[in-house]
Amino acid sequence: IKDAGTSGIDQILRNSDLGEYFIVEKPYAVAVVVKIRNIVFVSIRGTQKLYDWSVNLNVSKSYLYADPDIDIYFHKGFHRAAASCIYEIHSEIRRRFGDENTVYITGHSLGGAVAAIIYALGSWGNVAYRQIGRLTKYEYLSTHSCYTFGMPRYGNFHALEHFVKPFHIYNQNDVVPTVPPKFLGFDDSQIEYCLTSGGTLDNADIKGSSFSRFIFRLATLKGIKEHDMELYLSRIKSVRDSI
Repeated sequence: IKDAGTSGIDQILRNSDLGEYFIVEKPYAVAVVVKIRNIVFVSIRGTQKLYDWSVNLNVSKSYLYADPDIDIYFHKGFHRAAASCIYEIHSEIRRRFGDENTVYITGHSLGGAVAAIIYALGSWGNVAYRQIGRLTKYEYLSTHSCYTFGMPRYGNFHALEHFVKPFHIYNQNDVVPTVPPKFLGFDDSQIEYCLTSGGTLDNADIKGSSFSRFIFRLATLKGIKEHDMELYLSRIKSVRDSI
């Protein structure tokens, strides 16, 4: 856990007037937590390095509940990343800021999937769950809501139905929200909004799910360009200015 240091985000936060903050750094997840008045924002860093893509592309499953009638599972890599930092995030918020705060969580790309799982597990409360091979029990803070951007699929239909859901926003031709493919058992987030190239916000499912379309976007690099965070910020600003 870091309060200050020499990294870029430390410098930005130290030079800003945003308020108190701390950073939780793990091999597969980095969380920046900032308190502004009585609101705490938890931001999970997106894909930055090559090993982050090893998490993205690992499509093995982490089962939370399984029987002959129903399976509930998360993407194992995203679940591992979330499990590695959720306890420190919640315990440090409670220790530093107390319990009387409204907590929001957000993330882009890999960070969005990890944020969604942290939000889901936090809503589960003080219960046992499987954390990469062993059972643990934590008492979590209540999180108000979760907003994710360009997030890959992180669980199957039953997991998305069983747990609280993030608000997911994706660029129309972004390739990342279409992986892992549905034929491997993963499903789309159930509350999704599309940022169109025309600068509007559409709640229709228009990202498509065909594998051939995914290959085309990947081969032409259009789907990669659409994943850029700066493009997300630009389109969100366009939507905001049009309201």
